[in-house]
Amino acid sequence: MKSFYVLLIILFSLACNNKDTSTDQGSPVSGVFTIYTDDSYFPLVKVLTDAFMATYPQVIVTIDTTSGENIYSRLSKESIRSIITCMPPKEVDSIALNDRNIFPKFFHFATDAVGLITKSGADSTIQFTFTNSGEVCLGNTIIPATSRLITDKPGSENNMYLASVQPTNQNCQQNWFTAGNQEAILKRISENESEIGLIGWSHLCEKENPGVKKWRSQLNIIPFRNEKNELIYPTQSAILTRSYPLSRKLFLVTTEPFHGPATGFASFMASHEGQRIVRLFGLAPAKTPPREIIVN
Repeated sequence: MKSFYVLLIILFSLACNNKDTSTDQGSPVSGVFTIYTDDSYFPLVKVLTDAFMATYPQVIVTIDTTSGENIYSRLSKESIRSIITCMPPKEVDSIALNDRNIFPKFFHFATDAVGLITKSGADSTIQFTFTNSGEVCLGNTIIPATSRLITDKPGSENNMYLASVQPTNQNCQQNWFTAGNQEAILKRISENESEIGLIGWSHLCEKENPGVKKWRSQLNIIPFRNEKNELIYPTQSAILTRSYPLSRKLFLVTTEPFHGPATGFASFMASHEGQRIVRLFGLAPAKTPPREIIVN
């Protein structure tokens, strides 16, 4: 009889533990998770997460924009199971995560770009000739030459991406001025005619931020010149076709080992509503939302 009660207590304890685990994990429409994103993507991610939580009130998403370490190393933390990035993992990152039995899943949800801006009224003939040979720094392709390039901070997604498409940029970035964040770049460029800013396109296309509206009215978008001598601006169609050379795919990367809220967020971003939000930010959605036309 005594052994029966002992067994009953053990079974009850296991049931309680399993219940707690299930509660902690949540479901695609309930639970708590933290997502890391670079400052360049913050406005887009904020609108997407707010819309997701409004649709599913039992989900709580926290956004972390702190920097200073390898983005993929963050996935080894229990509290951060998701990141937004344009950078693929390096081999050493994949090995490190796999050694810890962490296997990331990638969800492409948009194509973004790095925009180049100058003060409105500055020389409108400024153009870029893009080269992927890795032998010429981005700043050295500006016509006419500018005094300096303005970026956000070392180790940012913008800087890492530019170094990946033109390896020489990694060394040249030492001569770029770091303003701190995206909004600081907009403010600085709107006040200085001899400088060019490197800005995340979704950040520049944010419609609800009054500061962005104010600064954007004082800025010019700088085009690239292609081999046909055509000027290419970061329009949605140019970003979608990748004819604008600084276009980059954005991914939600999650290490959630179960179908929890991060997986639900990925599904939401892929939905018609999520893809419309992407389109409103001037980006190319991974899936084009359907347009229903009735012909009478």
